[in-house]
Amino acid sequence: MFKGLDFKKDILPYLVAILAFYAISVIYCSPVLEGKQLFQMDGRNGAGMGQDIKTYKAGTGEKSLWTGSMFGGMPAYQITPSYKAYPFSNIRKIFEGGLPTPASYIFLYMIGFFILMCALGLNPWLGLIGAIAYAFSSYFIIIITAGHIWKVLALGLIPPTFAGVVWAYKGKYLKGAAVFGLFFALQLLANHIQMTYYFFVFAGVPYLVYELVEAIKKKNYLHFSKATGVLLLGAILAVGINITNLFFTAEYSKDTIRGKSELTSETGDQTKGMDKSYATDWSYGIAETFSLLVPDVKGGGNAPIGNDTKLLEKVDPSFKQDVAGSDRYWGDQPFTAGPVYVGAFVLFLFIFGLFAVESGIKWSLLFATVLSILLAWGKNWMPLTDFFLDYFPMYNKFRTVSSILVVAELCIPILALLSLSEILKKPAIIKEKAKAFWISVGLTGGLAFLFWIAPRLFFNFFSQKETDQFAQMMQQNPNAVGQINMYMSGLESARVAILQSDALRSFFIIVLGVGALLLYQKNKIKKGLLIGFVGILIFADLWSIDKRYLNDSHFVPKRETTVAWKATDADKLIMQDKDLGYRVLNLTVSPFQDASTSFFHRSVGGYHAAKLHRYQDIIDRYLSSSLNMPILNMLNTRYFIVPNEAKQPVVQRNPDALGAAWFVDGFRMVNNPDEEISAIGKFNPAQELIVDKRFEEQLTGKSFVRDTTSKIALVKYAPNHLTYKTHTTNEQLAVFSEIYYADGWQASIDGKEVPHFRANYILRAMVVPAGEHTIQFDFVPKSFDRVENLSVVALVGLILLILCGLWFSFKSARKKKLEE
Repeated sequence: MFKGLDFKKDILPYLVAILAFYAISVIYCSPVLEGKQLFQMDGRNGAGMGQDIKTYKAGTGEKSLWTGSMFGGMPAYQITPSYKAYPFSNIRKIFEGGLPTPASYIFLYMIGFFILMCALGLNPWLGLIGAIAYAFSSYFIIIITAGHIWKVLALGLIPPTFAGVVWAYKGKYLKGAAVFGLFFALQLLANHIQMTYYFFVFAGVPYLVYELVEAIKKKNYLHFSKATGVLLLGAILAVGINITNLFFTAEYSKDTIRGKSELTSETGDQTKGMDKSYATDWSYGIAETFSLLVPDVKGGGNAPIGNDTKLLEKVDPSFKQDVAGSDRYWGDQPFTAGPVYVGAFVLFLFIFGLFAVESGIKWSLLFATVLSILLAWGKNWMPLTDFFLDYFPMYNKFRTVSSILVVAELCIPILALLSLSEILKKPAIIKEKAKAFWISVGLTGGLAFLFWIAPRLFFNFFSQKETDQFAQMMQQNPNAVGQINMYMSGLESARVAILQSDALRSFFIIVLGVGALLLYQKNKIKKGLLIGFVGILIFADLWSIDKRYLNDSHFVPKRETTVAWKATDADKLIMQDKDLGYRVLNLTVSPFQDASTSFFHRSVGGYHAAKLHRYQDIIDRYLSSSLNMPILNMLNTRYFIVPNEAKQPVVQRNPDALGAAWFVDGFRMVNNPDEEISAIGKFNPAQELIVDKRFEEQLTGKSFVRDTTSKIALVKYAPNHLTYKTHTTNEQLAVFSEIYYADGWQASIDGKEVPHFRANYILRAMVVPAGEHTIQFDFVPKSFDRVENLSVVALVGLILLILCGLWFSFKSARKKKLEE
């Protein structure tokens, strides 16, 4: 198989690259060698979100697609996805190097981008540099710290997916299809559709346009058709493997805050997806975009200025304490963990690559980069954002528009390394394109230098929110205007120091890199030395910035991460109540942005980015600013956790909680959702039911007489299975304190399926016949088993494609070596 291979040329560089990836990943995350683990808040929240499903599976061996622990109950498709095809995701561990987390994530970043570099035809030494440049782009490290692991995995798998596309259009059809299908399937299994969407639409489509243009120029239509066809096959198989998750997530999304509200009163800022203001909350500032060149151009991430005492040197002593406690970040986002920094010299190479690289691929990379930057501005440039939110398919399903900068973080190092490759092959290109070379220096190093010597000429050092606050303070306290101005002056000087420090840093990095290129162009240093120097320069630059956001202090002993949340005395007291179905509202935390309560109880609140829209409507109207007790009573909120005078959590029991189910005297029919949500703001849920007229056929001709002897009780609870016992002497109208969701819940009485309907805007209701009966609710999404079986068929198909791709690749390589 390996006959004819040159070890030094064909094996050693790749072996060195892989060993380097191991060393870099482990050294960066060296505390893992001591058995420590990374503390991640989002991972902790994830444990709270999925705890009841985990407990249920541990006790029964069955999985539940519904959780009852958050927001009264919701589908678990995006909480703990687990389908027949999921074991296939274990293949990913090969590309994680078998390392412990988070070293495994950094290794995945690097090996994935290295594969892409190989597909683009770059030599492995440049591939090694490119892998480092991609992996250590600051945002990719920051999201590891935050615990956005699904996003991390998707971003690690995107480059090798792209590699499959490149190979296919280079004529290696089976190899390209197999690589593309494999990594696309793993990428979808990573379950971050937003990242996958950004990659395909904003990076993939421009590249396909480039290939199409090339095919038209060369009149090579058959080749383009073949490559596109095999990639389509790989895509079909990858999507097929993930069809269960994709199908039911798509079905679910229309009912979530990612879909359009049914309330006409909420349509002023609406798209067919989520609310525009919600979608653009995290918009990258226009000036903040310079963080690609100068990391802390807006202060970096949220942290007290006083963490670095050097920044206070020029601050008036009487205001040092106030400035020290102020935030170092002054950008447009509500808050941020850190900037998007791609490396100063990497950015220089990218810009020069627009002139030095002959291949038309540079225009697709430039287009994708610029478009991602413009869209990342979000609310700061609404004409473009409006267009995409209103007219571009699926774009309005995603929030945090600033995260689209991942496209730039993919494209910039690709073109940068293609640029470096051109310089290495033809040093004279620097002299031939001297004007372009020095323009590139000016747009990067020159700009960084200007930021250093005249920062106030280019930037305002207060966010808009701060500016408004200071203006309001001056208006309310005219006598304090002088002091406020002195404080602002001190704060500004500290922030100027932050910017100047990083601007000078970026300037010197570019000077060093450009100097090395000029020495190489003049034949003063050899190719190997230049590659080594540039690699070390880029590595040192990004490493030092990343250590601001993921360093040894973020690692803790394993025992501190094994338990997601510790039960308080209040939690323990509530857990002594073994009754079924009651809920808890925890007011010692932000109840609708918190997962700790869900770890122990069925929570009225929770933490999730795609909660049901109707439930969010209830939160917005009746629970966020004040607490509507009739609403909380119908949600069976038996316990409140509140802070005492010492700010410790204590329990208050609500005697008016209505229980898991109850009978009402009658109902009121309303015409639409607006009337329905208004009606529940002023009714007695213990006696009356509010019903949308779309369900009127289930109540036509019905009237109900109160039966004081009637009983209904929840006797068995599981997240996806509820059993009630009833006793009535005549027909009754029952309300269940469970969230209505039509696409999956099936109701039965004594084993016979019966209809149920939505009532009180979010709950379930049912007409119950006289007598003693057993009512069951089971969450069994229609066609689930058939869709699951389809995914298995697709998995078999992909495995066959991969085997064929491997066989033909080895056969082709052997034939080539024999011919040589």
